[in-house]
Amino acid sequence: MIVGDLVGLPTPLAGLKSDIGAWAGTLERLLALKPKAIVPGHGPVLRDDAYVRLTAEVMASIARQVDAAVARGETLEQTQKSVDVAELKRKFAGESKLVGFVFDYYVTGPAVRSAFASASTPAPAR
Repeated sequence: MIVGDLVGLPTPLAGLKSDIGAWAGTLERLLALKPKAIVPGHGPVLRDDAYVRLTAEVMASIARQVDAAVARGETLEQTQKSVDVAELKRKFAGESKLVGFVFDYYVTGPAVRSAFASASTPAPAR
């Protein structure tokens, strides 16, 4: 299965317009198809689903934590401080300071900002 930037190594590649809330669910639906190989947008072909599941876990965690922060009335700055993905960051980066930097640059920062923007925007009236 060719998944493009839904999966990227060495860390996910979230952007300011990424739908963090839907990302995990989309990956779960892809995995339900039981692909024999996963071709990410960046990185080597994957032969098992562990990395994809880890990506889904971090996106779901960020979405849950940001939703809770917005419900508490936190600002973006407060939310950025309250969202804790340190353990998941360690799963991606291990002891690598470089991969840790990449995780912060492409996940911690933009994913939290994007999730905050989505969670703070009122649903359109029907």
